[in-house]
Amino acid sequence: MIVRNYSINYVFLIGFIFMFGRSNTFAQEDGIQFKLDSLEDKIAQASHDTIRCKLLLEQGFLLLPKDSVKAVQKFDRSIELAKENNWEKTFKIFHEIGMTYEHYGYMDACESYLWKAIHECIKVESSFELGRMHHDLGVAFHIENEYDSARFHYNKVIEIAIKNNHPKLLGSGYNDRGNLALYESDLSDALKYYLLGLKVREAIQDSLGISGSINNIGLVYLRLEDYENALEYHKRSLDIAEIRDNDLQRSIAYANMGTDSINLKDFENAIDCLDKALEIRKKRDS
Repeated sequence: MIVRNYSINYVFLIGFIFMFGRSNTFAQEDGIQFKLDSLEDKIAQASHDTIRCKLLLEQGFLLLPKDSVKAVQKFDRSIELAKENNWEKTFKIFHEIGMTYEHYGYMDACESYLWKAIHECIKVESSFELGRMHHDLGVAFHIENEYDSARFHYNKVIEIAIKNNHPKLLGSGYNDRGNLALYESDLSDALKYYLLGLKVREAIQDSLGISGSINNIGLVYLRLEDYENALEYHKRSLDIAEIRDNDLQRSIAYANMGTDSINLKDFENAIDCLDKALEIRKKRDS
């Protein structure tokens, strides 16, 4: 192993990092405060409560990491506006708030608001949206490693999709169950559900969904240590992503192909694939 010997003035470096970090933090805080003030002006000038509601949610999103009390006040006011106007889609307000809490990692609050979204959605009998709410709540429980609760909600997605003939939702529900089985290392069940999802997605020509299903089947073969089949499925997933020009799917496929290639001891291809995945991610994040 080659060890490079760099001569660095560490006191200067630490001081520079500290000052740069502080100035960067101040700049970020100034930017957030500017956005909050701008949103406040827009709320005062808004011509309709629907616009005010959306702006309040944006304020809550910005406030939550630094002042949760004020954020909740904004969220509560948006809910009040929705109820005052008897909006049928009040469930979307609860859903948006729940997803904001998930974004910042406050999972208990996320789950609470998503439950409220489900109860509101039931009132307006919007089956597709209800399925989406169960999906998101299932994902929240999945993140928290509460697999039984996640399974309950993923099964509700499948049940609602079959009952109301929502094939796109059904493909998603099967994929959810496959993801859960993969996390639980039940590879047989994972493959079963991924194949069911693939069949549904092929029937409705959901090309990005097909790419996702094929990618996930590749992950099962990766876990089975069948690296050649894993690589083949991930290449197929990439081909579809390239046709659709979808950077997210392309980056995922390249990253998985890199992992497959490492296991196949094809290190040159592994480096090439991982470099491409990183390049695409950087492009997406810029």
